[in-house]
Amino acid sequence: MLILSNALSQNADEGCIKVASSLVKRIKNDHPSVTVVSYERQSPFADEHLSLNKLLISKKLFRILRKHRGNVLYIPFPAKTIATAIRVFVLSLMQKGRLDVMLVMKSQMNPMAKALVKLSGSNIIVLSKDAYDFYADFIDKSKITYLKTGVDTDKFVPVNDEQKAL
Repeated sequence: MLILSNALSQNADEGCIKVASSLVKRIKNDHPSVTVVSYERQSPFADEHLSLNKLLISKKLFRILRKHRGNVLYIPFPAKTIATAIRVFVLSLMQKGRLDVMLVMKSQMNPMAKALVKLSGSNIIVLSKDAYDFYADFIDKSKITYLKTGVDTDKFVPVNDEQKAL
């Protein structure tokens, strides 16, 4: 298995990064053969760090994906949803095995983003019932897994930049 993420950090300061980092550390601890590849944020527990372009198109990443023909777990840090959807689609084209995508936050998606995620054929892992319901509107429910993390999603909710500043 290969884990690819830009949301891994030893000093996680946001909930979604904490969840992603904790999950990856636990997977790696239980399954040492798992390869962890980070990009953007360098991670002390990644096996390799890559400099990737915005579309994740890279000969080196392509070679790594081919080497690990098994499952790929992609954990993108929440960003512009169309960009994430394009990356998921591109990864699905490069990956011959199963592609699981853990989307740690529910985000609004325009019709193009929804179409790209659906066309990717990826399995989607969500961390809230709201996110499950959101993706179930346009993706087959058999492709969505709701992973309960124990986070109180009524108390801990995404906030806008103005609310963060307070």
